[in-house]
Amino acid sequence: MKQPAFSTFLLLTSLIFLACGDVKDQEKLTPATFKGTLENMPKKNQAITLLYPQKAKAQRIRVHQNGDFKIGFENYRIYRPKFVQLDIDDQGTSFDRKKSTQLFIDPTHSLELKGNYRNFPEGITFTGPDAEVNNFLAKFTISKRKKINNANISKLSTKVNVNAFLDSLDLYFDHLEDEILLGELPKKWKTILSEELPYEKAGLMIPNGTNPRYHNYYASPEFPEILSLFEKIRNEKPFCRPELAISYHYQKYLNFMLDQDAKMVALAKSANHSETDTAYHTLYAQEYDRLIQKHFKDSTLNFILNEENLIYRLEHFVSEGTEEVYNRHKNQTKDTAILNYYSHVFKNIKALSPGKPLHDATFTNIEGDTVSISSLITDGALFYVWLGRNGLEQPNEKELMKILKEYEDKGLKAVGLCFNGNRKHWEETIKKHKVPGESLFSGHSGQAMGFIEQHYFLPDDIRKYPRLILIGKNGKIIKPRLPQPGMGLRRGLEKFLKEKV
Repeated sequence: MKQPAFSTFLLLTSLIFLACGDVKDQEKLTPATFKGTLENMPKKNQAITLLYPQKAKAQRIRVHQNGDFKIGFENYRIYRPKFVQLDIDDQGTSFDRKKSTQLFIDPTHSLELKGNYRNFPEGITFTGPDAEVNNFLAKFTISKRKKINNANISKLSTKVNVNAFLDSLDLYFDHLEDEILLGELPKKWKTILSEELPYEKAGLMIPNGTNPRYHNYYASPEFPEILSLFEKIRNEKPFCRPELAISYHYQKYLNFMLDQDAKMVALAKSANHSETDTAYHTLYAQEYDRLIQKHFKDSTLNFILNEENLIYRLEHFVSEGTEEVYNRHKNQTKDTAILNYYSHVFKNIKALSPGKPLHDATFTNIEGDTVSISSLITDGALFYVWLGRNGLEQPNEKELMKILKEYEDKGLKAVGLCFNGNRKHWEETIKKHKVPGESLFSGHSGQAMGFIEQHYFLPDDIRKYPRLILIGKNGKIIKPRLPQPGMGLRRGLEKFLKEKV
């Protein structure tokens, strides 16, 4: 770590000394790190002002069990430009609830801390630019992160690990300013980055903290390249939109996985294994693991990816009926919560596997007639389900409507099911876009919502995006999860029509 300029260091030292009194054990600290106690905070407003060296990418405040705090500068690559990160010791109990502590960081960001670690994050507020993002950062760092490192990552619950890591990445993406300065970017990025796309329409999905499959775009085999490029962009052009770059890489990730899937299937078949043979799946899994280990070295990424990888295998294995393979891979983890989750996933995957009939039920069409799903899909269909609860336009609605009309002329029938809470908007959409095929509506109760989730969604599906299920001419499932519009849906439909399943 580069040391700050000597003049800056003197200013920092004087400020901290004034705020904290005598600094003990100074010889054990780096010149840019200072230590003091909450007891020595200024009495007037219980605040200190910290001017940081310009090259510091982050500040870390560590609150110790004895009530001491420690302020340091370090290069923490995820955060930009000069955030505050809080690490609370697991046994830290020394904050006095009656005391109030404030720390202001100038000139661009301010952080206010009140109370003790027990009542965080309620006592944390930010002021200045990016207050909303920073408040979220404070809640995330205090309430969920704790200490995530290679030593104890396996001891923490899955939810804490996944939330902590992925939330930090979201903040890395979200915090960068909206202005795009293309400048020295490679030519292949210019078209992508010059498109002003809203965050949710850029191929990204807002995580809700339930499981890592919401974050497939982080699992790109090119993830290190993405971070490396972001570092380059950040250093050369401080204001940019990396989420748009992620959109581009997400597309490349999908294409990569399609290619790798074909290669792994070819590899297994070349060894004279049929697709229903357990040995085939074992070889497939080994090749998948080899790819994972080749592209991912970071333990935190591996931790998350292994969970995503396991669910991917579950879908693949269960679809072929090899339950014993599922059980073997399920035993990779001893975490009860994970096992319960996988048990739930397994039931849903099994019901929505290729070759299984789609669960039949009756719903109301736009004319008010009661219609069964089975009567509409006997000759094959693209069955799509939306669980939108409000009257807002869905993220990829227009693109889906366009594709439905396009493939109607090619003989692919569309059957849509919409939760009734969004019926008014959906009826307007049907009329506006002249949606082909049949459109059904569920009841309006929470029970109706639960029914749709149970039979037509998997636990890791994103409820704001449509579930797209391809049905064959025998009324049975061909593909239980098609890509979203703009992410490979056309490719999947073309393959279906070409093979005339």
